[in-house]
Amino acid sequence: MTAKQYSDSVAAMQQSLGEPIRTAENEIKNFGDKANYVGLAGVGGRMESLLQGKIDTLNNINASSFTGGDDFKIVVIRYFEYLKDVYGTYKKIGDAPDQAARLKITDDMYQKLSAQQDVEERMKASQTRFAALNGFMFTEPGQPQIIADSTAPVH
Repeated sequence: MTAKQYSDSVAAMQQSLGEPIRTAENEIKNFGDKANYVGLAGVGGRMESLLQGKIDTLNNINASSFTGGDDFKIVVIRYFEYLKDVYGTYKKIGDAPDQAARLKITDDMYQKLSAQQDVEERMKASQTRFAALNGFMFTEPGQPQIIADSTAPVH
């Protein structure tokens, strides 16, 4: 596996979460609106398992041979652990014994969600840095890669 292939596999793992996250968020909203805590816990648990699978896969990849690979791997795993923690909190809300406990866990959730932008920015910066250290450009999934045309006239 090359550094580019590793980076691409991480990006593919991120991208593969798009639909499951959209589905989970819709279910969470519906279960929350109906106070269906068993359903909420189920969605949280399902997403925890999905994310743990990604973490396990990442843990089994040796990134040490790539320049900056170990640092990148740490950031990537922390990113997936953050997402797992968020969905684990939904599970805890669903499993809470009473409304007071749910409110306490919900307050904890707001704290976690306030870090989301930082976690995402750290991940993107790490992906970009890893790519630069290994001689390629990181392109976000779904974004066209701009390739300079050396035959194009310069103005």
